[in-house]
Amino acid sequence: MLIAAKGWPGTGLFLVVALGGYMMAGAANAINMVVDRDIDARMRRTAKRPTVTQRISSRDALLFAFGLTLSAFLLLWWGANLLSATLALMGLIWYVLVYTLYLKRRTWQNIVIGGAAGAFPPLVGWAAVTGALSHTFTRPTRSCTP
Repeated sequence: MLIAAKGWPGTGLFLVVALGGYMMAGAANAINMVVDRDIDARMRRTAKRPTVTQRISSRDALLFAFGLTLSAFLLLWWGANLLSATLALMGLIWYVLVYTLYLKRRTWQNIVIGGAAGAFPPLVGWAAVTGALSHTFTRPTRSCTP
């Protein structure tokens, strides 16, 4: 965001993007914990996760994740723009579908390929400031006329 804005992007926009990003990442993590509760039960580091011990049911964890996803999307759309909200959602989808559901149990390359989900947050920040994805900096003009 700092690079795209060529300085401070504004406290309001910064806080919206940070909070929306944290919420979307938390939703992806909650989904991941539900999907991986069987293998998490076998690892000392993850065996006491609430989705493994069922202190939090899978149903409740997924409801929380989907509510968090929707809230993050709406917050980013409202406080930044639709492109940044969509990019954040695409990061969640990449993490859950590609990394968690497809690669994680099939290949040692999961962290390399699945790590592409980590490329989404910079795109979200750039799009929140500029309103576009481009290799050149352009500041969008916003019109208040209907």
